[in-house]
Amino acid sequence: MSSNGFSLADFTRKFFTRQNKYFNYIATAFGLSLETVIYLLVTMGLSAMLLSLVSMCWYTYRDTHVGMVFVENLGSNYGFLTEIIQQDIVQVSFRLTLSAFVLCIIITSVCQFLYIGRFFQGVNGWLNKFLYWGIPLTLVVSAYFYRWPLYPVDSWSAAYVLYFAPTLCVYGLCFKISNRLLPEIGTLMGAFIRAIGFIIVYVGSSDDERKVPEPELERPDTPLQTEPVASMKVNTTN
Repeated sequence: MSSNGFSLADFTRKFFTRQNKYFNYIATAFGLSLETVIYLLVTMGLSAMLLSLVSMCWYTYRDTHVGMVFVENLGSNYGFLTEIIQQDIVQVSFRLTLSAFVLCIIITSVCQFLYIGRFFQGVNGWLNKFLYWGIPLTLVVSAYFYRWPLYPVDSWSAAYVLYFAPTLCVYGLCFKISNRLLPEIGTLMGAFIRAIGFIIVYVGSSDDERKVPEPELERPDTPLQTEPVASMKVNTTN
């Protein structure tokens, strides 16, 4: 115990507890950070495997007679595919995964702020979430990167194919992060109103009212011992 009545044990006991909202928030953020890293690594690996499979299938198909005829007639429309699979697969999958995650976390943060995220939590079953949220988010992400592409694509459908797997892998995590860490607009408005009320009360109060009352001294548990009072004799005369 230090001279001012504070010790590291007291700080640990008061802060590192499940009842402390700040500690809960930091612990939740740390846990979600680790989960995000694992999700991104798994998604990047899955995207790299899919791109490798597409690359192998494309080269195999191109060497066939039908593929040669296809390349001669319509090959110019699929030049983006050749350009992408000729690059480093790991780097391409990393950029696709990270870009899809960043855009999804922005969208889900806006949904959380505007109470739209509650509809995602109210949908039961992964299939319903896939239909109601996964497919629409994939459409939005692919439309965005078709308009501002990381890689040159010739059509919106090509962008949809590129971002289909990364978006579906991370959209659920993005909703989870937004729901756990970000407030809704009503919570922010309530905190703002309480802060304004506190400022008004503090400014309008006098200096005496702002002083913190001194703590009262603790009374001893045992009563004070008093000396016995000598009894007085009264003489009476007849």
